[in-house]
Amino acid sequence: MDYDMNDDALVSQARAVLFAVVAIASVTMPPVYIVWVVIITAMIVAFPLGAVYALALLPPLALYDQPYLQPAVYALMSASSLFPERQNNATLLSSALPLALLAGFSLSHLVFNQIPLSIFQIIGATALLSLMVPVSQKFPLAERYLAPLQALLAVLLIWWVANIESVGFLYAGNFLAGLTISVALGLSAYMEGGIDRGGLLGGVFLSTLLFFSLGLAGLSLLFAFIAIAFAVTATSAKKRNVQGGAETRKFMNVVANIGPAVAFASLSLFIVDPTPFIIGFCASLAVALSDTVSSELGPVYSKSPVDIVTWRLVKPGANGGISPEGTILGIMAGAYIGLVAVALGFSGLGGAVIITLSAVAGNLVDSLLGSVYENCGQMSNNEVNAWATAFGGVTAIFFYLAFRQIVPAIL
Repeated sequence: MDYDMNDDALVSQARAVLFAVVAIASVTMPPVYIVWVVIITAMIVAFPLGAVYALALLPPLALYDQPYLQPAVYALMSASSLFPERQNNATLLSSALPLALLAGFSLSHLVFNQIPLSIFQIIGATALLSLMVPVSQKFPLAERYLAPLQALLAVLLIWWVANIESVGFLYAGNFLAGLTISVALGLSAYMEGGIDRGGLLGGVFLSTLLFFSLGLAGLSLLFAFIAIAFAVTATSAKKRNVQGGAETRKFMNVVANIGPAVAFASLSLFIVDPTPFIIGFCASLAVALSDTVSSELGPVYSKSPVDIVTWRLVKPGANGGISPEGTILGIMAGAYIGLVAVALGFSGLGGAVIITLSAVAGNLVDSLLGSVYENCGQMSNNEVNAWATAFGGVTAIFFYLAFRQIVPAIL
């Protein structure tokens, strides 16, 4: 049976001890045994706490090729487990997390004798991860989902810091070219009524930053997304006889839909192997297009959508509504972005599959947030879109890291 973490401090302490045990095991045992230790520990955790809490043990396994990073993540989760989430424990939490992380890095250093991390990377990882836990507690999620979310974010952050390498200066020449192309195309969209002045400003800034990060190939994928998105929106407006045609995109709408994708592209500048963040960029755009196609054409072709939470019939176009037709169209949109990414050289066919699946996951998260939070006014449509596109990108990065050495030829 499930226990409420806020009502049972002993359970929280037990979970903290289990994380600490796994942290020690992760550097004292061969990788094969570590997997079994994690699986057995997850089963132990699952019975008193629920399966969702056990999931928090799994994300660090993606770091199997950098085992010296695993103890820090497990130590972080151990420290965060000592304090019930979302209570007035900010001082204790901010003190315990850095100490736990440093303890994890120290343990790795003792076992491996030397770890390939500079003092600046260790300090950076400690600072980012210490901030991540209290920030993640503000996410609009139930308490039980915070632990696996924090573990996933911790793995991605610590992996990024461990592989960081500033190469951004190599692309400085792209800025002027990107600005010129972005302004020209932005003005064209503005003149056609697709975006307003705010949308023009946001679009020019983000597309310039994207060109600076990934060059013409990155901008080409963005244009592939925009072309289909505008065509679908216009088709939907025509079929539904919407007066005034397609909706004009404003600043926040542009930022919410492509901002997370451009953020992933920008992060690729600061890492030795940029491929995971490029996959995240592609997946984030795939989520945005999948959501656009589903929400615009789903109501046109489906007359009986259901709410993703209650499974009751809702009006076509309602927040949180899903239908077989809309879902299939969304999958096709995600696959389209995945195939374009393959054509542009961003990934192999395996990467396209990851992008497509992440698009589907992000689209479902968009519907879930719409049903639970947007319908009751706790989140705006732009906030829902931003969270969903970011989720899709993070999901793609995680799965790419998990499978990159299993099937490297097709990723």
